[in-house]
Amino acid sequence: MNSRKRTLGRAGCLSAGGLAFVVFACLGGPLLPEIVFALTAGWWRHAVRIAGDVTIAPLEVITFAVCVPATLVLAGLIRRAAPGTASDGPLDVVPSGTLPVCRTLRAAGLVASLFVLFAVGTCAVAIVRHATWLLTTPGPLVETGRVSSRRAGSRNAMQAIGSGVIWHHQERHAYPVKGTFSPSGAAIHSWMTFLLPYMEQAALFRRLDLSQPWNAPRNRPLLTTKIAVYRYPDPYQDLLPPDVDGLGVASFAGNVHVLGPGRSQSMDEVADGTSETILMGEVREAFRAWGDPCNLRDPAAGVKREPASFGAPGPAPTQFLMCSGHVRPVADNVDAEVLCQLATPSGHDGGTELLERFH
Repeated sequence: MNSRKRTLGRAGCLSAGGLAFVVFACLGGPLLPEIVFALTAGWWRHAVRIAGDVTIAPLEVITFAVCVPATLVLAGLIRRAAPGTASDGPLDVVPSGTLPVCRTLRAAGLVASLFVLFAVGTCAVAIVRHATWLLTTPGPLVETGRVSSRRAGSRNAMQAIGSGVIWHHQERHAYPVKGTFSPSGAAIHSWMTFLLPYMEQAALFRRLDLSQPWNAPRNRPLLTTKIAVYRYPDPYQDLLPPDVDGLGVASFAGNVHVLGPGRSQSMDEVADGTSETILMGEVREAFRAWGDPCNLRDPAAGVKREPASFGAPGPAPTQFLMCSGHVRPVADNVDAEVLCQLATPSGHDGGTELLERFH
């Protein structure tokens, strides 16, 4: 009977081993050594890679020096208080030829308890840290689906404009013509007007008389057109005026340092980096028509601080389109000086890393 059981046991082991071999062969045999190495010594590779970036904080060293002895003392007290652990108890008398099962189980339980305590402590620190961040953040703790939809729609519109800007640059090796002004200072046409051919509005652009001002009788009827990509999407429509003196409204304004009067620039001339320089941003009041050459604002005015400053409608962070074509949200508490540095294309005065301390 015992021989039959041993035979069945061996057959089961061989079957399990064969099945495991087939599984690992299908998954990729060479992965097995890599998995074993990653689980046993992978931490060492990571430690070597980040060693140069690690800084020693005195407070953390002191905390470690206090917590390790305290943990050992606590473990000793738990072991002494546990039943059946006294040195003179019957558990220490182990029959000859048998394994000290009770001691092994107690040791394993102690090690497991230490791991659990470590995990609980780590989780507690993370919970406290995130709770503190949630309580101190200036934005809403929960973003409603409507607000999220508005932000996504506005971001998509800005990305479409960014794609048009990049397309314009690929063809003309420069950003859209800046707001044009006559020698006497009279406003003629806006940068959004010159971007129309790249916003699927080439027919409208061809009908405009660029030799006359934007609000001339010949051009004014054309500027009443509502350009969807220049406006906030449908969820924002209740926050927008229907028009500006009868003309199509723009939900975004250009950065006066990049799209203001003067010669249009190329990407190579943006010395601070295209991803570090603001091209345009969201506005929430004092809207202008998309054909208005004065549809420009200065980021140095801050975010949501005055009617002429940039700012997203509602509690959401304000989104800016960078000269590289990507969109970046900026918190309401950002320092105006930081935005000023991001506004200048060749100021050599810092980039988006300055935004990291504003949340």
